[in-house]
Amino acid sequence: MSKLGAIGRHFTSLLSFLLRITLKLLWNVALVVSVGITVYTIGDYTWRIIKERKPVEMGKASRPRYSNGTATKWVPATDFYGRVLDIIYWRDPKKSGVALALILLALILFAKFSFISLLAYTSLAVLGGTLGFRIFKLVEGRVKNTDGSNPFKPYLEQEVTVPQDRVHAQVDVLVEHAQLVATQLRRLFLVEHLVDSVKFALLLWTLTYVGAWFSGLALIIIFVLGVFSIPKFYEVYKEPVDHYLDLARENVEKVNHIIEEKVPFLKRQQEVKKEQ
Repeated sequence: MSKLGAIGRHFTSLLSFLLRITLKLLWNVALVVSVGITVYTIGDYTWRIIKERKPVEMGKASRPRYSNGTATKWVPATDFYGRVLDIIYWRDPKKSGVALALILLALILFAKFSFISLLAYTSLAVLGGTLGFRIFKLVEGRVKNTDGSNPFKPYLEQEVTVPQDRVHAQVDVLVEHAQLVATQLRRLFLVEHLVDSVKFALLLWTLTYVGAWFSGLALIIIFVLGVFSIPKFYEVYKEPVDHYLDLARENVEKVNHIIEEKVPFLKRQQEVKKEQ
C-alpha cells in the first residue's frame, strides 16, 4: 500500500509539474502574440488618425531646406516646428547632443528628487545669481561714483507678449487631436467593431505587463531615446524599412483574412454606401 501511495504521490507531482510548464508556456506564447497584435494595433490606429486628420499648413520647415535643389547644404529652420525637427533629425549634431543630454539629465534629476524640490532649488539658484549680481553692481556704483542702476533694466522694460494667433492655432490643433482620440475611444469601448475592441483589449492587457516591467520614468526615457533615434534611422534606411513594413503588412492582412473566413462572426459589418 505504501508503494502505491509513493507511486501516486510521484505521479501527482509529475502531473502538477507538467501542468505548470504547459500553463507557463501557453502564457508566454499568449504574451508574445499579444505584443505582436499590440504593435500592429498601435500602427493601425495611428494610421487611421493620420488619415482622418485635416491637412495643417506648416511653415517653411515642412519642405526640404537644401540649397540649389540638392542635398549638399543644409539651411537651418527659422520657425519653432522646423527647429525641433532639426534637433530630432540631428541636422546639427552639437545642438542635438546637448538637447538630448539636457533632457536625460533632467529626467535623472526627476528620478532622484521630487519636482517641487527641483523647482525650488533651481529657482533659488537663479534668484541667488541675479541678487548677487545686483548687489555687486550697487557696490560697484558706490565705489566708482556711478548711478548703480539695475543691470536688468533693459529686460524689465520689455513687454511680455504672447502671439494670440499662434496660441489659437495650437489650441485648435489640440482640440482636433482630442476629438479624434475621444471618437476612437468611444467606438472601442462601445464595441462598434468587435475585432477592433478585442485588439484594444489585448493592447490594454499587454500594457499591464509593460506597467509591471517599467516605471513611468523609464518609459519616458525610452520614448526620448526613440524620438532621437528612430526618425533618423528611418530617414537613413527608408527604402529597406518600407520594403519590410510592406511585407509585414501583407502578411498581417493575409492572417486577418484567414481569421475572418474561419470565424465569420468576427467580420466587420460592411457599411451601406449612400447613393450619390
